[in-house]
Amino acid sequence: MHRSKEIKAIEAPSVMMISNARSLGKLAAIMANRGSLGEEKLISEETWETFHSEPKEELMNDILPTVFSKGGCNHFGFEPMLKTCNPQTLDAYSNLNSGREGFIGWIGFGGSVMQWHPECKVGFAYVPFDYIDVDAANKRGAEI
Repeated sequence: MHRSKEIKAIEAPSVMMISNARSLGKLAAIMANRGSLGEEKLISEETWETFHSEPKEELMNDILPTVFSKGGCNHFGFEPMLKTCNPQTLDAYSNLNSGREGFIGWIGFGGSVMQWHPECKVGFAYVPFDYIDVDAANKRGAEI
């Protein structure tokens, strides 16, 4: 893939992020611990609170119930909107959220996962070497 300076400037980490599982895992651990890990502090608790605030329920692509925060991360297992969903939407919700309740983060098309659980103070990343487009909900990463 061509990675020109202009392409790298695009703010679309779900498409163009250049990283690895170890770095994403460390970032997830920092987020799980409210912006700090040991002596390292990435963001203030106030910034962490703002990042996770204002969760907004929406249907992605008119089918997938999501709850993205002000900072752009999904709150998994957040269910209030489900009362009004049709069976196809309920299936999509279950497929994405099952086993991820209480986690915050997102998944990347092709298998990557970066999530953290603030209550349990655990964060992780899963970045597969191989791309599998049939695993749209990234269940491999949820089960690892």
